[in-house]
Amino acid sequence: MKKGIIILCCFVCVSLNAQNQHSERGKIGITFSTFGKSNVTHLVALDGGGSYQNNYHYSLGVNYIYPLNNWLEAETGVEYSKYNIKAFSSNYDGFGSRYYGERNLSLISIPLTLRANFLKFFFANAGTLLAFDFAKKDEIIDNQTGMGFIMGLGAKYDFNFGMSLFANPFLRLNALIPFVPERYHERLFDRGLRFGITYDLNKK
Repeated sequence: MKKGIIILCCFVCVSLNAQNQHSERGKIGITFSTFGKSNVTHLVALDGGGSYQNNYHYSLGVNYIYPLNNWLEAETGVEYSKYNIKAFSSNYDGFGSRYYGERNLSLISIPLTLRANFLKFFFANAGTLLAFDFAKKDEIIDNQTGMGFIMGLGAKYDFNFGMSLFANPFLRLNALIPFVPERYHERLFDRGLRFGITYDLNKK
């Protein structure tokens, strides 16, 4: 938890410093993602482990984008994600994989990323995220509270009246640094497509 607080404070300091140097007020908007897949993975290979199946997942969020210069922006916000996951036992006992259980998983995430804009309509983004797992202790996968990583490419279109639309295919690894670590910690690895709509606060 202390590592997450330190990183969050550093990001706030950078944003405040940038705000002192620029008069822009940035953009605020909403995001939504539901397409793609989510897998439960380990950083090391395990023999005899169970398997998982993600029925669905979706995310809703509010984001804020602040320009650092004419091509680089900082993005943060708050995002709610929900997953429905089925678990199956190992088939190493010779009887085949068996259904173990099904659970819903809810996360609240605070992304802290940088967006590099290029060729007017495109951008690349990457950074960290601070996630909080609100699942019960008896859930079928390990707690996902911790620091994660996100990266992606995107396309955007800016309207003259201040509104912008964007689509952002992304990769996201939760609990890269878990705050409740297990010996072989399970992590949610997402591949998805995020859509967003923002409004430029400088427009009147």
